[in-house]
Amino acid sequence: MLLFRKLLNFPKNALAKLRDQRRSRRYPIGPDFPLKATLTLLGPSGEPGTSARWTGRLADFSSTGASVIMPLAASAKRGHDTTLELRLDHLELRLPCRIAHFRSMDDHCRCGVALEKTDAAAQKAYLQLLESVVIGATFAPTKAKGLPKDPAGLVRQDYRSDHREARLHVWRDKKTKILDAFELVIDWHCLRGAAKAAVPGRTRIQIFSRHGERGADHPWSDPSLGLMRGEHQEFRQLYGYITANLPPGLPADLRELMRKFC
Repeated sequence: MLLFRKLLNFPKNALAKLRDQRRSRRYPIGPDFPLKATLTLLGPSGEPGTSARWTGRLADFSSTGASVIMPLAASAKRGHDTTLELRLDHLELRLPCRIAHFRSMDDHCRCGVALEKTDAAAQKAYLQLLESVVIGATFAPTKAKGLPKDPAGLVRQDYRSDHREARLHVWRDKKTKILDAFELVIDWHCLRGAAKAAVPGRTRIQIFSRHGERGADHPWSDPSLGLMRGEHQEFRQLYGYITANLPPGLPADLRELMRKFC
C-alpha cells in the first residue's frame, strides 16, 4: 500500500531517475521516526537451516539498500537471501533483499541489506518512504531570494532540501532574532506555523494550496496560494515524517517549533 495517493506520486517514467538520484547517498533516519523494520535471519543458535524474525530500527537507507540496527542476539551471514519488512502507519511493505554485511557491536548488531528487484508498486511505495525522509534530513541553509518583500521588522532565512520542490522559509525578529514563523513549501502546497500559534488555544497550523480559497490570509512565501478549508490529511502526515527527520544542523528553536505542530 502506498503512503500517499496524491503527494510524492511519482509517474512511472520518473521512478528510474529518482532511484539513480538516491542510490549513492545514505540518508539517516531520525531517532523519533516510528518506522519499524523486520528481517528474517538465522535463528538464535546461528545454525544453517534455522531462521527467526528479528525486529529492529532502520538506521539509514538509499534507493538500493538499507542498514538495520538489530538486537545483539541476532545473527546473519553475508550473501543470504532475506526479506525486509517495513511498517509505518498504514504502510506494510515487504522487499526481497540479500545480506550485504553484518557486524556485531558492543550493544547491538548492524545488518546491511541490498534490495533485489521487486514489482513497480513496491518500488513506488519504498521511494515515497525514502523521499519523505530525504525532504527533512537534507535541509541546509541557502541564500534568501525570489520571494515577496518580508513583513516589517522581520528578516528571512531560507533552507533547501535535496527534494527539488521542497523549501523552508523562516522569519525572525530583525533585532532580537527571536523566531516568529516558518513556512514549509512542497510543490503547490504550503504549511505555515507561527510561534504565537503554538500557544494552547490558538490556531495550530495553516495549510495553503494551489486549489485553496484565496482571501485576506495567504502564505508570505507565495501569495498566489489559497487557504485550505478543512484538514489536508496527506500533507499533515508528510509534515510529521519531515519533522521527525530534521537534521541537527537546523537551529534548535526552529526544530522545536516545527515539532509543536505535529
